[in-house]
Amino acid sequence: MANAGGTPIISYHLQRTNDDGTGFFDVVGSPSNYTVATSFIVTGLTTAQTYRFRYRAINRVGASGWSPVTYLQPASVPTIPRSPDYISSSDDDITI
Repeated sequence: MANAGGTPIISYHLQRTNDDGTGFFDVVGSPSNYTVATSFIVTGLTTAQTYRFRYRAINRVGASGWSPVTYLQPASVPTIPRSPDYISSSDDDITI
């Protein structure tokens, strides 16, 4: 995490984009809901939608600049597997 700047961190401020990828909004850590937690569960996301996240540290003097943006996506369905491979067969079974 960030260098505290000589006074203790009083909050980490996390933001994410809307479902359409526009505009950042507060998830946690704004002046109305300070937190020193460094791990968050973000709910209400759409599967396979890409979201942008950023955060900053806040101490009594003020807020740092924003972190670089990271692009994250909730779990999605797996890709289509390749076709089964034939291994062998007998009169009443097939090994694939």
